[in-house]
Amino acid sequence: MHSELSETIHQIPASIAVLLGDETGKMDGLGKSRAQVLLFDEYVLKIRPAGDWNTVDVQILQWLAGKAPAPEVAAHEVRNGQDWLLMTRLRGKELCKPDVMNNPVKSWLKEEQAVNDLKYETLLKLYFGGVESKDVTIHNIEVFEEQARKDLAVLQTYKENLEKVLDQNDHLYYYLTVTFGMDTYEAYLKWCDQAKTMLKSFDGGE
Repeated sequence: MHSELSETIHQIPASIAVLLGDETGKMDGLGKSRAQVLLFDEYVLKIRPAGDWNTVDVQILQWLAGKAPAPEVAAHEVRNGQDWLLMTRLRGKELCKPDVMNNPVKSWLKEEQAVNDLKYETLLKLYFGGVESKDVTIHNIEVFEEQARKDLAVLQTYKENLEKVLDQNDHLYYYLTVTFGMDTYEAYLKWCDQAKTMLKSFDGGE
């Protein structure tokens, strides 16, 4: 394995090597594709035989950039029959791990991180909460609640500063944006209190 890794690193194209610097990375054997995969702190390098489907693969990732949580293409080069794709590395659980594959919903519900920008993942976890103990749902709500309190505190500071300069151009619009956020987070916190109270008093089956 060590000799295979050394040979691979020696062959890395210059356009990719310059981004990786002196980092050597490590071989990854968990993935299910037939590609050779090297893991680095911030990147994943995928090496596979060149083919038309590889180009489509890269195009899909480029299209997904900014639209969904997906790796971003940092560099891509086809050389000597090999396709070299350097992607940014996403943090989280690999979907091909046995504990995730056996029960993906339970594994996802226990993850504390949630994307709440547009999709409100916390609410989606609530919808599927019946497959787990209600304690897991309460914990997810508490994590969401803690972040909402932090965000509300930041917005309160912005509001106080903006109130001093409302006579200046555009500041009224900044102020209205901030108060919208504050009202939204206050509603979140009210809902969190109600939801936790109902869940804790619920005596139905787990």
